[in-house]
Amino acid sequence: DYGAALTALGDERAAVEALARARAILGEDHPVIALNMAGVLRRARDLLGASREIERARDAAPPGFHAEDGAIRMALGQVADAVAAFERALGESPRPATSVLSPQLMALSHDDACSYGKLRARPLAYGEAAEREFGPETSGPRWADVDLGRLRVGFYSGDFRHHVVMRFFEPLLEALLRQGVSVTLLSTTLSPDAVTDRLAAQYRLVALPRSSRDEVRRRIAAAGVDVLIDLGGH
Repeated sequence: DYGAALTALGDERAAVEALARARAILGEDHPVIALNMAGVLRRARDLLGASREIERARDAAPPGFHAEDGAIRMALGQVADAVAAFERALGESPRPATSVLSPQLMALSHDDACSYGKLRARPLAYGEAAEREFGPETSGPRWADVDLGRLRVGFYSGDFRHHVVMRFFEPLLEALLRQGVSVTLLSTTLSPDAVTDRLAAQYRLVALPRSSRDEVRRRIAAAGVDVLIDLGGH
């Protein structure tokens, strides 16, 4: 649990050390430790190490295994295998978990075999699951209540900085402004730079780095956007 807490805080090095100590006590092939170690190494971008650790947990497949397996396979570019792993993760859950549906949408958006109908249906299912989990008051406005003549669009990303995404995105922002669309940038950028400053000077930018999930949800709701777009692709 200590290793998992350190992972959530973003201290991968300390998390690896804590999990190594737990492994020395509980055994080299303890499946839960292997699963947690796989998650830490994936976040640290050690994908080969993460792959080795997830294989140690495969036979026992402890809770959370298939979701982590999917995340690792997606990071490795193994899209079809990632989609299948997320499907298995959803099949194990008594109700659609937003923590699995979100990365599954990312995988499906990169899967050439995914039909338009399936790709359209999954975000709707995600929205319904999020509303059931968090309540309708946090799910945003209904289309019937949106004034299309004064559309308010929010973009959520950690890449509002010197990043290739901005080369494509900034011209889109300029076009939206010319059309009278109100733009809000919801930024989880951890290392702001001159690009971040330029965007903040031109558009409404709400900084959300290292905020808790509840705080992010509250501040997004307070931003009053009609449409929220995750630039991560899902």
